[in-house]
Amino acid sequence: MQKTLLVAAILMAAAHLVCIQAKGNDKHSDTTVTAYRQKYASVIRHYSHSAADSLKLKAALFLIDNMDGHTMPKGGAMEHYTAALRSHDGGMGHKELQMQWAQSQYEGEVVYAPDSLVIDNDFLIENIDDAFDAWQGNAWHDGMTFGHFCRYILPYRANGEYLSRNWRKYFRSRYGEIAKEHADVRKAFAAVLDTLQKDVVLSNPYCPYDLDPVTCHHAGRGECSQRCITFVAAMRALGIPAVIDATPMWADYSQRGHAWVALVMPNGDTYTGYISCPLLINKKGVEREIRPSAAEKTTITIDRKYPLCTYTTDAWGYMRGGVFEGSNTADFNHPDTLAEITTMPYGMTTLPVINRKAYRYLRYKAAPHSHCSLAELQFYSADEAGNNRMLHGEPFADGAMQNQLPQLFDGNPATICRATEDGYSVGIDLGEKVAKAITEVRFAPSTDLNFVEKGHLYELYYFDTDWHLLKRVYSQGTSLTFHDVPKNALLLLKDRTGGREERIFTYESDKQVWY
Repeated sequence: MQKTLLVAAILMAAAHLVCIQAKGNDKHSDTTVTAYRQKYASVIRHYSHSAADSLKLKAALFLIDNMDGHTMPKGGAMEHYTAALRSHDGGMGHKELQMQWAQSQYEGEVVYAPDSLVIDNDFLIENIDDAFDAWQGNAWHDGMTFGHFCRYILPYRANGEYLSRNWRKYFRSRYGEIAKEHADVRKAFAAVLDTLQKDVVLSNPYCPYDLDPVTCHHAGRGECSQRCITFVAAMRALGIPAVIDATPMWADYSQRGHAWVALVMPNGDTYTGYISCPLLINKKGVEREIRPSAAEKTTITIDRKYPLCTYTTDAWGYMRGGVFEGSNTADFNHPDTLAEITTMPYGMTTLPVINRKAYRYLRYKAAPHSHCSLAELQFYSADEAGNNRMLHGEPFADGAMQNQLPQLFDGNPATICRATEDGYSVGIDLGEKVAKAITEVRFAPSTDLNFVEKGHLYELYYFDTDWHLLKRVYSQGTSLTFHDVPKNALLLLKDRTGGREERIFTYESDKQVWY
């Protein structure tokens, strides 16, 4: 892995996690819309008396018509926990917050309740009035449409967090003066975010449910998604259109992602405070941009979609010293060495055999200190036309799982024959009166299933402010060759047939460089 860091906020196509946004009435039955409008009839009447409230009426209908399907955590434990955190002077450590949650669980079960069972008329009116005050009271109001306001400022919460009242007033009182110092919404966003990140530090999770933003702000810490909820609430309270953006994977994890806050401009562009293309950063600052060339193309040959990790290669390294042997007696009293593993194998490995003596019994004998399991074992002999043909026989083993022996010869690297002892052996008996001269041996150690696999469907993507599909192809072997790939591009290989792990990379000096 490269020591330099990649700015991950722009590496993946970010998905806006907006709790409430226009879905269109085709997503809601007339019966559902009517029921919600009847429930919140007081809100609709409140904004129907004056033409000056026409936009607020539309905003009310936007929230009401899109409320169906949204839920939030509710229950005695949540009420007790938020009250305890808000009554504290602040500065609680992670363990203290965890202990407080453990105590709060005795106060009642937490369930996910529909928004309509929690939100009353007064709450909606308060939310709408405060949202309009924030929208209409800032310097960038004229450049923001009503539709943009409805999606990115008006919603009463950012995701599926516990609900709190007066959060707009709370954050405006704390960060309003910072925002007022800037006429440009991007500068206001950056200035407020900089302060928020100091006020609410990154932490391991201490509650299994998303807290309301005021409680999280009071606690002064939160994991990435909880901080994002708090930061989005603060931005929207100031009339800054913001969303939670996310990447499905972070730079040093295969299955863990990350989330961050983004400003949404009227044209749909998002702004996080970083330069627009991926960057390589070292201790001295920006090392270089990873910007694909529109004019220069190259050809790449790749064999993996995810970097090799030490937990895999460490086991492979111990295979050095293992041998492939031939014998004409089942006890292998006087075996001949056909080939030896002298270097760490890499995926499916082929070793040539010079010895042309014919053998009935063929086996792999692991090194005395190795019990790395095999996924595939193949012995080849030349036919009359001189073509290599894979040999078949009755499998046998000593120090390995007998019931898994067929998996050594099924052509599927996802299945293995698990070794149970160091120095184990596995092989095949070609049968009575059958002996063959071996031309080559092919084998594959147990793997992480991230090599290119024959018959799988792959897609290669490159990044240029967004991910673009370059080519879709079925693999004909253990590597893939792609032509007309933009030079200096950030790339991603996806296996559409199987496998979950994948990682971004560049192609330099005829090899994949992972990030």
